[in-house]
Amino acid sequence: MRTSKWRWTAVSVLIVIVIVSANIGLDHREQRIAVERFESITGLEYPEDAVVVSVGEDRGFNGDGEYYLVFKTSRQVIDDYLDQRLFKMAPWSRGPLPKEIRIFPIFGTDGYRDDDALTRLFDRRDVFYSAVRWAGKEGWSGKGLNWANGRILLVDQKSEKVWFSIWDT
Repeated sequence: MRTSKWRWTAVSVLIVIVIVSANIGLDHREQRIAVERFESITGLEYPEDAVVVSVGEDRGFNGDGEYYLVFKTSRQVIDDYLDQRLFKMAPWSRGPLPKEIRIFPIFGTDGYRDDDALTRLFDRRDVFYSAVRWAGKEGWSGKGLNWANGRILLVDQKSEKVWFSIWDT
């Protein structure tokens, strides 16, 4: 009886180790892909000292959704970003974010576009952003949402965070 209980415990522990190991591998792979997308679209180098705050892909209704990367870095890196010309992005603009853009990127927050922290970030005049739209859906739901597909890079010097999002609806 004791041998059977011991085997069951050993098998359970082994299963947990396999599941945890698989999840760690997925997170690392997801982060690597996020960094590659960030660099290829913005033309900016991902800093070695960066700490990922949030990364992921949210595919909601019918494949629509958002891909995002948020990371913390140094003030010097952010200042260097602001001095560089972006690759597949628009020139830098100072906040606040226009209302027609702010409803789309949510950066993995739980608030589904009503998150207070995001609203405060988007309202600030001391953030910088670069936003590009493509294939806008004129008349979508009768609202003419020209920013239904786009991407944004937002930098916040105060918090030393970089926010990057690609979305399609």
